[in-house]
Parts: sequence; C-alpha cells; structure tokens
Amino acid sequence: MDFALAGSMTFDQIQQEQSRNARQLTEEVAGTLKAASLQAETAVRDGDPRTVILDEAKEWAADLIVLGSHGHSRLERWVLGSVTRSIVDHAPCSVEVVRRRAGRP
Repeated sequence: MDFALAGSMTFDQIQQEQSRNARQLTEEVAGTLKAASLQAETAVRDGDPRTVILDEAKEWAADLIVLGSHGHSRLERWVLGSVTRSIVDHAPCSVEVVRRRAGRP
C-alpha cells in the first residue's frame, strides 16, 4: 500500500485493505500448494499475530508451524519485536523458519 494514499484512508479502510491483501496472498499460496498436489486450507485472522498463530496451532493440534523470516536488522527486531521468535519460544509444536533467498523480493 502506498503511504501517501494511506494518509487519506481511515483506520478501518486500512484494515480492510490489509485483510483483502492477506486473503489474496493466502489464496495464491494455497493455489501453488494445490498445484503441487498438496492439501491446503486458508485462514486470515485479525489480531496480534503471536497470539493468533499460537491459538490456531493449539486449536488445530498442529504438528508444525511454518513461518517466514523478514530478515530485519537488529534495531528493527528490537523496535518491532519478533513474531517469529515469540512463536518459536511458545509454540506447542515444531516450528520451521523459512528465510528468503538472496536476490529474491
């Protein structure tokens, strides 16, 4: 989302746009997995990602949580907190952290 545009949007509009983008990305990833003959279910939830992901893992009795690593700098990790680190520390199951390959957006 363009930050100049975000200045003219209400908080609710920004949340709706983020939810729409999350659903679209989630469906695209599920489509890729299904094309590789894998099963995939999608879910987009609102809230603190640390809490939501851990609650979902418990509800599903998950065997594995797979998370992406954004590769933030040390300062960004300190300021933003680390969702991945929190989930690794508190998950009821194994956690796989996937790093972005060099040169990929």
